[in-house]
Amino acid sequence: MPLERQDWNNVERRQGDAAVGLTALKIATRAAEGTPLDADQMFKDGGTPDQNNVRSADLKDPKLRAKVEALLRTAVLDEAEIAKYINELVDSQYKGSLDTLKTFNLYNPEQPPEGDVPAPTLEEAKDILASQVRAEQLEVIKRMEKPTLQLIPITSMTRYVTALDSNKPMEGQRNAFVSSWHQGAFERADERDKVNNNTIIGWKIAVTEGKKEPALLYGDDVSKTLRERNAWFKEEFGRKGISGVNLKEMMLLMMGSLKSGELMNNYWRNGTWTFVNEEPEKDGCVSGVDWDDYDRRVGLRERDAGLRYASARFRASVVVDVPRV
Repeated sequence: MPLERQDWNNVERRQGDAAVGLTALKIATRAAEGTPLDADQMFKDGGTPDQNNVRSADLKDPKLRAKVEALLRTAVLDEAEIAKYINELVDSQYKGSLDTLKTFNLYNPEQPPEGDVPAPTLEEAKDILASQVRAEQLEVIKRMEKPTLQLIPITSMTRYVTALDSNKPMEGQRNAFVSSWHQGAFERADERDKVNNNTIIGWKIAVTEGKKEPALLYGDDVSKTLRERNAWFKEEFGRKGISGVNLKEMMLLMMGSLKSGELMNNYWRNGTWTFVNEEPEKDGCVSGVDWDDYDRRVGLRERDAGLRYASARFRASVVVDVPRV
């Protein structure tokens, strides 16, 4: 059935004989609203202008049609590549991600507390990620040193820190250090996520940089202050749909590293900590997380946003919402 259409004669889509490439992009975008993505459908002559998807003069334009076909082929290839990559990633990491939640008593899929929204299944996780991840996001994921699947319960930060402290696999490990600034950050996170108690009210899925000691991102300048570096990150990656990590994502990464025995951001040994830049600056400070090998615990400590820290590292992340039923 033809798409709902209008006569494209003398309208903005081709006013002033717009460039063929621009017109092709607009037609391809319009084609994407239909099923299948089909150039034949777009260039079929319906007999009258109001039955055509393109203006009458463009129906027989071979150059324009070729460009539309090329754009649609690229769109289909992107979709297939994303689905293939996501399926392989989720198949290989879903069980481990769910096991981390269970190991640290954050969520047990076999015995979920009353009121908890259940975690997405493996197939649901694949479908949700594949349908929401874009081509430019996939390119960033592929450049990660260790792309890590995260199943993220939306619940209170109290439940997160209790979970982190509930399992201590490292010799001599103590409860996490949480500064008073971070106590305030917990409250702000709960307010942001509309969390009122310790119930899981929903889920997010992320693919996050999970390298123990991630390298500096290309273009990140350690001679600049944390505030300046964060502004650069948001400008450089935000337009691609890439975020940094928040406290939930970072605490899940720390749980995974403790479970595996490969300590993440072991500051006293390797000199790095994660700049948790999705938590907003407050009172001139920003969030930082590391493993303190001397005190044998995870540390959540604020840093001065106006100072330079060559030891700070970003972690890129692609985060999608799990639809709520």
